[in-house]
Amino acid sequence: MNRTLTIIKFEYNGYVRSRSWRVTTIIFMLLVIAASSIPHFMALFEKIGAGNEKEKILVVSTSENGTDATSAQEMVSLLEQVSPDYDWYAGKKNDDPKALIENGDYNLVVSYDGGEVYTLYGSGYDFAVYGLQATLDTTLTETLRQNRMSQLPADDQTTLTEIMNSHVTGTIESVGKGGAMQNFYLSYIMLYLLFIILMIYGQFVVTSVVNEKSTKAMELLITSAKPTQLMYGKVIGIGLVAITQFALIGIVGIGGMIVNFSAWEERLPVIAEGIKTANFSPILIVWLAVFFVLGYLIYAFIYAALGATVSKIEDASTVTTLPIMLLMIVFMVSMVAMQKIDSMLVKVMSYIPLSSPFTMFSRISMGEAGAVEGLIALAIEIVFVIAIAWLAAKIYRVGVMMYGKPMNLGEIFKAIRTKGSSRI
Repeated sequence: MNRTLTIIKFEYNGYVRSRSWRVTTIIFMLLVIAASSIPHFMALFEKIGAGNEKEKILVVSTSENGTDATSAQEMVSLLEQVSPDYDWYAGKKNDDPKALIENGDYNLVVSYDGGEVYTLYGSGYDFAVYGLQATLDTTLTETLRQNRMSQLPADDQTTLTEIMNSHVTGTIESVGKGGAMQNFYLSYIMLYLLFIILMIYGQFVVTSVVNEKSTKAMELLITSAKPTQLMYGKVIGIGLVAITQFALIGIVGIGGMIVNFSAWEERLPVIAEGIKTANFSPILIVWLAVFFVLGYLIYAFIYAALGATVSKIEDASTVTTLPIMLLMIVFMVSMVAMQKIDSMLVKVMSYIPLSSPFTMFSRISMGEAGAVEGLIALAIEIVFVIAIAWLAAKIYRVGVMMYGKPMNLGEIFKAIRTKGSSRI
């Protein structure tokens, strides 16, 4: 046990004290601070945009009713209220929209005859055309309705006004298992973090093993500690490095959100409301931590065992293909399945050890699974971790002393069963 603790300390200090790890951690922390300040960036860009020259838009009325100037001016007055970010001008019926745009007199030209069709002229590279179209559709539709209503008898106008002002509103009331929407974002964040940790730090485990083999350091290490102690120490030590890094990033992120939360409520109220209603109960945090640890151990032991089968860094990518493919498949299916958290697919995946860390926590946090189901999945997960650790230790013990051409799993299992193998 003392040797294992020594190896854990060695691995942990080796990464935490490295310059690359510190720089990477600082960069991630800065990115998290920037992400928590998104509403302020939005406000800054709005101010920058407000300082630019407004686009000039000419409104041309081709209606036969009334004078052109009056008709166009009425539309301009209305559009100035609806879209004050543009400079609106009233034109005449005989104005040529294409010539006015080509000459640079106006950025856009609206040609409208007072009916159900209008034409919006703009240069091909001016994307304001597409943003303005929805505004014009809504504004001119409302104007057309009011004009047509004004031509009806008074009683009919009153009836239609009442009909047009009718609204249907609804309220949401959860029945049975609740918390699905409240912790939806929390579940998404957990899935992403677990996926990132397994991808990044799983590669760290493989690289560490292969580096020691390629430099012959492994031969010295196994004289002072058993191969299984080396593997357990390496996996746990690197896992603690991952926890340290993401804890620092998480603390910075939470602090940033607390400081900037009022800005989120103002500019991104939907996300802010989702964060406010999320259930960050202590028991849920415990579930989160347990499934994080077990998920990491399963894949880290797989990475360690496979890393021991190669002797060169250039061969490491070949052995990591399997766990990476498994991770990507599990992650993608879990993300899609969250849209239907009560489906049979999610229920089955929540009891499969390789996918359980992703799906069972989501089911628990979103109210689809209770403590009993969570404990059953947890028991299966623990048994699987013990089994995969035992198997990985067998492979690791044989693999660390193999050099030269990588052996496939069949050859490794044969070497495990054969004492005194010529390749061990």
